[in-house]
Amino acid sequence: AALAWRRFGGRDAAMQALALAGPLALLSLPIFVGGGFSPFQAGLTEESEVGNLIGPLNPLQALGIWPSGDFRVDPAAVVPAAILIAVGIGAALYGLWVVWRGRALAVLLLASALLAAGTVVLVGSPWVDAKALAVAAPAALALAMIGAIAFLRLDRVTGALLVAAVAGGVLWSSVLAYGGVSLAPYDQLVELEQIGEEFDGEGPALMTEYNPYGARHFLRGLDAEGASELRVRPVTLRGGGSAEKGFAVDVDEVDLDALFVYRTLVLRRSPVASRPPLPYELAWSGEHYEVWQRPVEPEGERVLSHQPVGGEFDAGGLPDCSEVKGLGLLALSNQLGQPPQSIRLVAAPAAPVYDATDGILRAPRAGRYDAWLKGSARGSVELRVDGEKVGEVRHELNNEGGYIYMGQVELAPGAYRAELRFGGADLHPGSGGFPRPRTGPLLFAPAAAEAAGPFVSVGVDETSRLCGRRWDWIEAVGTG
Repeated sequence: AALAWRRFGGRDAAMQALALAGPLALLSLPIFVGGGFSPFQAGLTEESEVGNLIGPLNPLQALGIWPSGDFRVDPAAVVPAAILIAVGIGAALYGLWVVWRGRALAVLLLASALLAAGTVVLVGSPWVDAKALAVAAPAALALAMIGAIAFLRLDRVTGALLVAAVAGGVLWSSVLAYGGVSLAPYDQLVELEQIGEEFDGEGPALMTEYNPYGARHFLRGLDAEGASELRVRPVTLRGGGSAEKGFAVDVDEVDLDALFVYRTLVLRRSPVASRPPLPYELAWSGEHYEVWQRPVEPEGERVLSHQPVGGEFDAGGLPDCSEVKGLGLLALSNQLGQPPQSIRLVAAPAAPVYDATDGILRAPRAGRYDAWLKGSARGSVELRVDGEKVGEVRHELNNEGGYIYMGQVELAPGAYRAELRFGGADLHPGSGGFPRPRTGPLLFAPAAAEAAGPFVSVGVDETSRLCGRRWDWIEAVGTG
């Protein structure tokens, strides 16, 4: 304000200030009048609010010289990085003196962003500090380059070295950031956008994977929630408690009463995902997601109990006879006063899953098999079966519990050699990212069209028919 007053005079400076402040204040009214914003709320001031950061950033990062593939961690080459940062700071201080002496008002106003950022860093949370440093970074770098170029007038060799040091440090940092960037999973988000448009208004909906962009944005028209994030209703697990933030849960892990609150389920496809319980039916299927829905109004029958049979790496399993008979007896006890013939057990078949993590795939029967790799991939990942290429992916990033679809192969009965070939860093963005994502296991399952058969329904006096057979889950269903 003082610089503008001196440059333009009091009246003109005040008029220009009002021309900026008036529309800015008007556009800011919804934030303050709505009651949803306070400059003192915890997210803006608490030291524990780090957001997606690992911890507070170093204020020196505002210079733009930070040679690390992930700006949240320190550079691996500590000594060269420290030298370049020190040279950059010296050049920036000299640049500030040059523009002050030359009364370069525009650059001085730009440099004032550094004062604002410093104030925010003193009082703000680490997450807000990172935003302030990002906003101020162009000012710091501009001053450093002005100082380095201005030094050319004093000594061409020294000035050229300063320019090379500042520009080289930023270029080095940018190359590492390019190689370490985490690109958004575009194809996944496109499917979520399609689901959000097609099923708009048909909520509430539940996502069992951790995907904030899905629950908060793309599925907002479905009143969507995440099992481990953005919970408005309690998403209770069968064992009690709720899912930890950032983790995925299988639909079998959600308590039945908590699950039936949601009309629509948006589930990530994987070879180990359980089929939702009755009365949910498949309404839409894509490469990455499936949509399951139950009727708006409950029908005559209701699910009395739901017993999962599978495990972490296999949706199916073989229950013994005592377990199956126990389910029938439990259903009868829950339906006191109802005739036994009003209760039945429904079993959902589960497609087999074959683990080829050790490099050997044993196919018991002829058919088409889908290949799935758990985890994420930054560089290229190629799958070969007996030397023949099945599929190749690159930069497929998943949150916890996600699987990568690697392709489909048609096989005859027998044993095959399954080989994964991982590519290193190349010219593709994100291919040299750190840390390297964990992958595995490698699973094969019958293709979706050939995966599972129909439900099997038996009376409580026929539970022996379900013994020793492979099921995803068994439910007791009753009328009334």
